[in-house]
Amino acid sequence: QITAKVLFERAKLELVRGNYAEAQAVLAKGIRQAYATDPRASLYADGLALEASIYFQLDDIDEAEKALRKSLALMEEAGDDGDDYSDRLIFLANILFSTRARFQEAEAVVERIVGLEEKRHGPEHPRVARALQQLARMYSVRVETALSVEPLLRHAAELIEKAYGPEHPATASAIAKLAESLIRSDHLDEARQLIERSLAICQKHFGEQHDKTAAAIRLLANWYAAG
Repeated sequence: QITAKVLFERAKLELVRGNYAEAQAVLAKGIRQAYATDPRASLYADGLALEASIYFQLDDIDEAEKALRKSLALMEEAGDDGDDYSDRLIFLANILFSTRARFQEAEAVVERIVGLEEKRHGPEHPRVARALQQLARMYSVRVETALSVEPLLRHAAELIEKAYGPEHPATASAIAKLAESLIRSDHLDEARQLIERSLAICQKHFGEQHDKTAAAIRLLANWYAAG
């Protein structure tokens, strides 16, 4: 197991460096080692999840989904439905949503994540808020679910502000997401208030030249364009 873990870490390093072929070669050795040790162990599932991320970055979506589903199946067999399981479900939902246009299937995955996070952490945890934001993203593309987007983002923003405080960057990000939704639904007055608040938080924490501040300024420009 130690050998496999070392190989996985090396594969991650090569992935960060952009050396995909080397990352795949090193990871393959680690996966073989983990499988030989115990094909039902979490380490093997971890290797498959890392393999899925490499395939995804190489735009081999079929192999990415295949490896990820195998990793999830191993975790389910072991009764492991912790945070790593939820994170991998989010990865799966993003594959289904962004590259497969399987929107309803993606929605079902994220709805499951919301339930898991609420059960594991309680209904007011920031991870619940993150799952609600993901669900809002899934709901945004279909007419049948579009009206649920704004309430989900509003609830997520409330949870994040309660967890981190009104001046935290996470709060700035959450209310900016809500503001984007409000612009699309033509609720411009509230959107403007949220954007200005988000911008002020970003300026305070990051300064004028930071990417997050620039994003808030672009959102304000979008508000002007909508008005």
